[in-house]
Amino acid sequence: MTEKPNFLIIMPDQHRHDILGCAGKQVKTPHLDRLASEGVRFVNTFTQSPLCVPARASFQTGKYVHETHCSTNKTFIHENCPEWINDTFLNILQRYGYYNVDMGKMHLIAHQDNYDATRRVGDQNPKIIDHVKYYNSKLKELGFDEVETVCGKMESTRVGSIYTDKLKEKDLLDTYQRWLRKYPIINAEPIPLPREYYIDYFVGDLATNWLKRYIKKPENNKPFCLFVGFPGPHDPFDCIEEYTKLYDPDTIEVKDEEMRRPDRPIPPYSLVSKGVSRSNKVTKEFIQDCRAKYYGNVTLIDEKVGELVKVLEDNDLLDDTWIIYTSDHGEQLGGHKLFMKFVFYRSSVQVPLIIRPPKGIESRIVEQDVELIDIPATLLDIVGIDIPESHRGKSFLPLIFDKNTKYYQHKELCISQVFNYIMGVNKEWKFVFNISNGKLLELYNRSEDFYENHNLANEEEGKRTGKYLLDKYFNHIIPNSEFKPVDILKSL
Repeated sequence: MTEKPNFLIIMPDQHRHDILGCAGKQVKTPHLDRLASEGVRFVNTFTQSPLCVPARASFQTGKYVHETHCSTNKTFIHENCPEWINDTFLNILQRYGYYNVDMGKMHLIAHQDNYDATRRVGDQNPKIIDHVKYYNSKLKELGFDEVETVCGKMESTRVGSIYTDKLKEKDLLDTYQRWLRKYPIINAEPIPLPREYYIDYFVGDLATNWLKRYIKKPENNKPFCLFVGFPGPHDPFDCIEEYTKLYDPDTIEVKDEEMRRPDRPIPPYSLVSKGVSRSNKVTKEFIQDCRAKYYGNVTLIDEKVGELVKVLEDNDLLDDTWIIYTSDHGEQLGGHKLFMKFVFYRSSVQVPLIIRPPKGIESRIVEQDVELIDIPATLLDIVGIDIPESHRGKSFLPLIFDKNTKYYQHKELCISQVFNYIMGVNKEWKFVFNISNGKLLELYNRSEDFYENHNLANEEEGKRTGKYLLDKYFNHIIPNSEFKPVDILKSL
């Protein structure tokens, strides 16, 4: 028992915002549904970037992408915004007595890896060329006291960790590496590994075992902030058969409105996504098959979440712990016949967010817009720590505990960025501009165009609306940004 509450932050990679049983989907997530039934589910949570590293850098620093300069998967905090390291939310919590732990994927540090090679089909000579243990000191600079980092699926074919060490010990590493080379993106067959060595199952066990050790010997009686980073349900959709067979693809719902291709002219990032997704060949049956496998991976992660909660519950820690479940970004999963992320459709840019306070509260659904960087700000507020002026996050504690928020507006604007592009969302509009020149690329009426099938950017009224939104929200950002054109494919 400590005077300050514990925090359990669970962040899978690429979990789409609506793929939850409690959100009405066909996926089995009983443990997440329980958390939602004892807490608050935010249904309009926007990531700061629909790409891993930029989103995670913003989450740690409380800054927008144009401030971190981490706009691709090859731009990192230490190299691009070292001035913000001292005031990461973890460093602040640490100064107030918290013991911060990373178990799983973090994706905040540059490794000696070749991303192009990891995506190449047919490479039959995979080998580990680096190891995360050499970078623990960098993660500790960000505010972690203890780290056991695991890379994502593809990076684990080149970068070693406790996970690849275990696979090697069990003579499974070659199987893992060759399978990921065979299925480098999107759809895959179930990977032939024992359940306990599937990457998300392994990470779940890592976190559960850490909790059990903490219970036996709390670190100097300090409250903990435990970050659990599941590498899934990120592509390739390779979850072990035990979970994928839970879902019959033929029963998976895919609405015609979801499958409509993007309006022309298509923005550069959507064109790249269209090519990577092989969009011209995507069928409803293919989408159903991918979703069945993705759902299976989500169900596996849900099972491990349940195990974490049970450890807390069995050891009288649940009533002292805030549980936060979210993701770094979403997954198109066939929406607009696209897969992966790095576009600004809702499936890519919105993330799940479930928050269960200690002892639980009456279940609530919050529809107001919030941002991923509001989560760390809220944690600081819970502890009673003043949020630094440099942080862009805003505590949403009022939305958790105050039912009378009819006239309360959390934020007028939510921002997301990737590569050279910036998205804004207000109550009425979603709008995307080229951050280098201010050109309007996408404009959607949020109340009239749920599936974002009607891009108004090239209509005269849309252009006038875009000019108004640019002047109101982004003119102070775009002229002062130092973004240069990037090769999108080489920046993933």
